[in-house]
Amino acid sequence: MKKYISISYISEFLNKLSEIVKNSNDASFLMFLTSSCKVKVINNNGNMEFYIFHPKIDKNIKMDKLTAGKTIFNLTKGEEVL
Repeated sequence: MKKYISISYISEFLNKLSEIVKNSNDASFLMFLTSSCKVKVINNNGNMEFYIFHPKIDKNIKMDKLTAGKTIFNLTKGEEVL
């Protein structure tokens, strides 16, 4: 069964990514959301910084979780989850 991007899935994905970085010794972690979109989270002294890598974005800008979620949803509407 194919699963497509939704706001709730993006929220779960970002929370999972944050927890991985928060509970590990690594300062950052990169994970694919769809075949064209990957998200990197960096733990900067307790502040989570999100970077989105997608063909529609020229620059990778530091974002908070809410802004990252909105941006990911707008970029990946209708795409299939990996």
